[in-house]
Amino acid sequence: MSDLIFGIILGLISSALFAFQNVLIRSQSEGVGALVSNSIKMWVSVPLMLVLVIVPWRVHEFLLPGSVLLPLAISVLLGGAFGDAVYLSSQERIGVSKAFPISNTYPIITYLLALVLLNEILQFTTITGISLAVIGVILVSKELSNEKKDEEKKTHDWKGLALAIASSIMFAFATIYMEIGVKDIDPIDANLFRLSIGSLAMIPIFSLSVKSRIQPLSKRAMKVVAIAGFFGMGLASLLYVASIKLVGATIGAVIGSTAPLFALPVSVFYLKERITWRGIIGTIATIVGIWLVVVGT
Repeated sequence: MSDLIFGIILGLISSALFAFQNVLIRSQSEGVGALVSNSIKMWVSVPLMLVLVIVPWRVHEFLLPGSVLLPLAISVLLGGAFGDAVYLSSQERIGVSKAFPISNTYPIITYLLALVLLNEILQFTTITGISLAVIGVILVSKELSNEKKDEEKKTHDWKGLALAIASSIMFAFATIYMEIGVKDIDPIDANLFRLSIGSLAMIPIFSLSVKSRIQPLSKRAMKVVAIAGFFGMGLASLLYVASIKLVGATIGAVIGSTAPLFALPVSVFYLKERITWRGIIGTIATIVGIWLVVVGT
């Protein structure tokens, strides 16, 4: 099996794990809140990485050259820590139906940055595929959205729009720096460092979120988030880093944005929700878009 195919498979499994994690955590949002959830997910994933680093059957020792520390730190701070916080802030201001489509344009920005920073070649097939995949994921996310009507009216907050755009740019830079950082090292070593830095960054975010809450944190909800985060943030982030190492930032960003695609079957078969033309077209567009990106890269 080629590195390209293996990397795509790892990326898709990662997206599926993130999707299932998000489905579980969404039901606990009132008990903990989004920023608190992000902190818990980050913290429970570090022990998993530590175990994987020290297992006796590893073929080499832990290796982390000084040259990769800054790119890896930037990747997690702009992505899993501050990037998510910025996105969630935009979501509170303009609603999911506006914030997600704007934020989810990051694969396009990632490709444009890769042209400049990673010397990738401009391909019409690639940019078409990325655009098609992004549109498809947005359509699927609309299918899954259960926003209330009062949330849908949040449309004229320029600060919220600016935050959504900022989150997209941050996610794109995070993906670029992840490729730079993980290029010559083991994804397990890279992810242990990334999640350790992210865990430290989440301490003040967690503290501020808890202080601003009116209701106390739900212990049950925190347990659910911790379990979901172990498999989501823990395993999924490792597979995502490995995918980026194998396929690069451009393909990795497209694959990484497809989590809503895996949440759709859960809604149909588990929650017994009906799928509409929007979900079907979105799924087809995403699959065709991914294929075009792979062919064109």
